[in-house]
Amino acid sequence: MKIAILYNLVDDDDPFVKSENEVLDSVIAIKKSLEPEHDVFPVKVGWDVFDALERFDVVFNLAEGIGRDSKAEPIIADNIKVPYTGSDSRVLRLCNDKGAVKKFLNENGLNVPAFKVFTEYPDNDFGIDFPVIVKPVREHGSLGISSESVVFNHKDLDREVKKIFDEFKEPAICEEYIDGREISASIIGNGEAARVISLSEICFDLSEDFPKILPYEAKWYTESDYYKKTKAICPANVDQKLKEEIEMLALSVYRLIGIRDYGRIDFRVRDDEVFVIDVNPNPCINPTDSGFSMAIKAANISFKEFINMLLGFALNRGRDNDKIKTDK
Repeated sequence: MKIAILYNLVDDDDPFVKSENEVLDSVIAIKKSLEPEHDVFPVKVGWDVFDALERFDVVFNLAEGIGRDSKAEPIIADNIKVPYTGSDSRVLRLCNDKGAVKKFLNENGLNVPAFKVFTEYPDNDFGIDFPVIVKPVREHGSLGISSESVVFNHKDLDREVKKIFDEFKEPAICEEYIDGREISASIIGNGEAARVISLSEICFDLSEDFPKILPYEAKWYTESDYYKKTKAICPANVDQKLKEEIEMLALSVYRLIGIRDYGRIDFRVRDDEVFVIDVNPNPCINPTDSGFSMAIKAANISFKEFINMLLGFALNRGRDNDKIKTDK
């Protein structure tokens, strides 16, 4: 079988090159997992590659944009005309907008932090009590998030919103800062067959001077205090009641949105209240240090097994689509 691994890179002078280009580790690991049974070809995404992709049987879609254009992620999925892994363009388009996905979840009865999206500078009466956290509305991998992103007054809110407008040229989302436990649910599968494979928790060993969040440096700068003092524990040490509640909520979110094949749902727990804080279709699967790779290890699934699961999901969709066309 002829398989393409589609990925994106940014220029070496990009300030966020560490997070954007770690995808190469995933490409290498997927290629190794599929060979020699299949012919595997890494393909760097660009607007000129989609016709060439039609020569492949399956595409492993790791592309989260084209260059620095994160808005291109769902458009990429729209233009892949053969079976591909992961979520479709509708899901990617929704989840690529933190404001849109929170609005969707809220309208469907899921508990999310109070939030507001700013396309211009906020006024003094924006309806959310401080402290709040400010993020770019479309980025991933903690891009645009620093220890200063949690703010306690309007002056600092203006500062953080301006940073996002200037650096990312996109809206800013401001949401209630939930000071509590951060727990993630990793999920594999589709529809009713989807299952939570493991829960993980970020353990914050930070002084009171630092908000309990995962800024960019916590994920990508190994010498930083945030990296050293924010460790993921998988499986998470949670009691049975909380475990069942988070797993139920995670599957509800996953199925409601229509995430395919694999995904991660992030929560904050304050007292007895659980909030959905982020939804991640097609999360990073770097086998060395990603949260999802920790989850599959905790579930006693090898990386090769996992990759072949994704291949099977994509092939099954292709067969189903062929059957629909034949029936018509």
